[in-house]
Amino acid sequence: MNPPSLFAEILLAADDDVLAAQRRAVAHGVDITRTDAQWECHALMCVSIEHLLTVALAGETYQGHAATLGDPANPLLATQLRRLRDASACSVLLLSRALDAHACDSGREPGAWQDDVVRAACALLAGRGRASIGEVARSAILELSSALLRIARSPMVVPRHLATAIGRMTAIFMLVEELLARAGGREGAPAAPRGWDGLLPPGAWPHLMLALRPNERAELHGVLLGLAPEARGRVVDELLSQLEWMPFGTAMLVALFRAAGPTAAEQGRY
Repeated sequence: MNPPSLFAEILLAADDDVLAAQRRAVAHGVDITRTDAQWECHALMCVSIEHLLTVALAGETYQGHAATLGDPANPLLATQLRRLRDASACSVLLLSRALDAHACDSGREPGAWQDDVVRAACALLAGRGRASIGEVARSAILELSSALLRIARSPMVVPRHLATAIGRMTAIFMLVEELLARAGGREGAPAAPRGWDGLLPPGAWPHLMLALRPNERAELHGVLLGLAPEARGRVVDELLSQLEWMPFGTAMLVALFRAAGPTAAEQGRY
């Protein structure tokens, strides 16, 4: 029997709660990407694909680990939750800007399809079906693919697909916010040794102990010392995510490029 959906564990949100969550996601996406994306619709949709794929992959990993560990507030899951929050927020930002750009191109007011966004999010938050985070993210990717296929010849149906994708990603963002709030009072996480103070996000050290060899941890320590404080947590989260399918050197290069910018990546020794 399939496990119950995580979405069924949070209270059904009102329309205003969904819209407020969408605004929080957009604001967080701006913080992560360091830009308030304002480009043409097709480009924004294409750029969003990477973040949607990240949500799908990280969501499946999180739910697998949560089922094994049993407690969604376990500190070992904190990195994956932050990864999900960041990627879902970036997706909402880019897709929302794509929808606004499409509205401008078609002579409509920005926000014209917010009701569709709310309906898509509330359908998930009502606990209908047993969808997992990964399944919801993949369904949003399918909606985005449909929008891309129709933008040239059937532009009038594009907003419905985009609004549905935004609603589903907003629901994921709301779920992750709830899970992070539950994990906020966690205790007992293994402490990082002296010298790592201020370099790592909460709960990251156990992951690093398992994922990296001692020489790789030493290399990471030197890299983090050279980064701005606000970029360190993003780099660590990105690194741990990339280590699932690539070696340390490549994962570090990708993490620096995506979380700290091209300049940091060019200065790395990878």
